[in-house]
Amino acid sequence: PAPSGRRSSRGWRSRRRLTFVLISLALLGGAYEAAIRSGLYRAEELLRTWQIAAAGDWLDVVDRCSNGRIETRLLQARVARHEGRVDDVRANLIGARELGCPDERIRFEQSLTLAYEGRMVDVEKQLPDLLAGDPEHLPEVCDAFVTGYLRQFRLEDARRLIEVWQRDYPEDSQPGFHSGCIFQFEMRLDEAATAFESALAKAPHRVEIRERLAVVLVQNLEFTKATRHYQWLLQSQPSHAEWLAGYGMCLFRSGDAERARSVLADAVAVSPKHRESRLALVELAADAKQYDDALRLSRELYDETPNDYSTRYLLARMLRTTGRKDEATMHDKWLKEAEQTFREVSSLTDQANRQPGDSRLRYEIAIRLVRYAKYAEAVGWLRAAHQLEPENSEILDRLVEACELAGFDELAKFYRHANPAVMSE
Repeated sequence: PAPSGRRSSRGWRSRRRLTFVLISLALLGGAYEAAIRSGLYRAEELLRTWQIAAAGDWLDVVDRCSNGRIETRLLQARVARHEGRVDDVRANLIGARELGCPDERIRFEQSLTLAYEGRMVDVEKQLPDLLAGDPEHLPEVCDAFVTGYLRQFRLEDARRLIEVWQRDYPEDSQPGFHSGCIFQFEMRLDEAATAFESALAKAPHRVEIRERLAVVLVQNLEFTKATRHYQWLLQSQPSHAEWLAGYGMCLFRSGDAERARSVLADAVAVSPKHRESRLALVELAADAKQYDDALRLSRELYDETPNDYSTRYLLARMLRTTGRKDEATMHDKWLKEAEQTFREVSSLTDQANRQPGDSRLRYEIAIRLVRYAKYAEAVGWLRAAHQLEPENSEILDRLVEACELAGFDELAKFYRHANPAVMSE
């Protein structure tokens, strides 16, 4: 599991409305300071319930309506950490320090950011002291370190911390979310669904939990259950390509081919290069015995991503169906080699879980994943290797390349031009 990136903000209209609310409160009896404090309190409440985007919107408004405050800068740094915007974390902590923030509070946020980025070598020794600190901050400490362990694929260390967190904060939805992500990574789909359902019951508003649950239910062939969650998600954002693709796949697997075709076409209209939707349209065409169309669509996908396993599999299938067996044989050979590599990756992953400090294992896994166009997964493993060996230029070069191939342009820029260290002491 990785941070979500730049928050899905509710936009300028929402921030304008919040600004109006805050100014109105301030004008009532001239209660300016009370209004600002109210805005900060609301942002803190949203952060405590993991509503990161909404907290960021409130903080943007508070910042606009006040002349710079330590609390605002610290909370903005926290939002930026959750969204993986390390440069903004640094900028906000510098701003807090310039406003007179005590060094102890700066160091606390720095430590959590280092942990969140997976730099466990630099910060893991601080964990006992951080866990013994202010109970109000313990969920943030646990979240940062669990995320860091997961970035390093140290699943057992993450599990141990989640157990403590869940025991001490039974109403918190975040431990269950992390547990579900681990089970999903391990393809323990029943347990993943149970974890996500439990977390969602505690926080029905959390889109990221519902989205993960829907994906797991599709993986587990529970299409009726998944459909309900995709319908809920699409009510708030009807043009979300990933959700449209998931919903369309549920309709297809449930036997509603016509509606599936319409929904998947909508997904492609929103995102013309959306691979999963286009793969599903190939299957729909084949299911309707429109084999020439299916072959044409699968060739188009192959021309764009020749090293993607699902694309090659469908293309080989369509070639055989249309009588092009010699051409299909070439792809079958490639598919067998890919399957052997995936078995190697599985074995190496087991070794990496047992050897949390071995950067070379993580590098070898990533190189194999890149070979078969699994770029996003490769980025995760290369980031883990880089955190263990930050001076290794070979790992860093491959990391930049994988980020570019995955379309993670901001992350590629960060690793190409910036020192990945969070603001040093």
